[in-house]
Amino acid sequence: MKRTIVLIFFLLSPSSVLAESIWLECPKEVNKNEEFTCAVKGYSSYEICALEYQFAIPSSLQKIDFQIDPIWQGGEYENKVVLYTEDNKVGDFEVGTITLKTSKKFNSDDIKTTWLLFGDKDLQDHVIIDHKEQSVNDLEKNDKNHERSLYFYLICGIIVVVGIFIIQKRIKKVGK
Repeated sequence: MKRTIVLIFFLLSPSSVLAESIWLECPKEVNKNEEFTCAVKGYSSYEICALEYQFAIPSSLQKIDFQIDPIWQGGEYENKVVLYTEDNKVGDFEVGTITLKTSKKFNSDDIKTTWLLFGDKDLQDHVIIDHKEQSVNDLEKNDKNHERSLYFYLICGIIVVVGIFIIQKRIKKVGK
């Protein structure tokens, strides 16, 4: 019984895995036709000295400006950011800020990463995300499918744990 409890605890405990990524931190509420600024931040578990980041924005958003954080050199052109630095970055880091104007209610998930590449200190490229050929609508469908698959795996995990519990109960019953 003790092993069963430990097994159930192990299978159901959340795993906090940090992955290389870029994300936006935007205001919680943005009114229609309002300009607003989002911080663009990143995370890497290894030292990086360069990054390429390309993003897609829906037609309801207009990009006003993209300002690069002073730790980086490089630039942004047509939603593609190419940056490098002499100081290797590891962990959380600032990328810059993006100023946008919205014509409807805004959700930061509306801005999709279509390409993300990190260059490590040994000048090796690591492609993190490659959705260059997909439209914003395709990316939204992928997000919904990914969410469904996570639910599927969660349900399968619960079924496996319950199955193990039932099998152990029957083994105990037969052994008596």
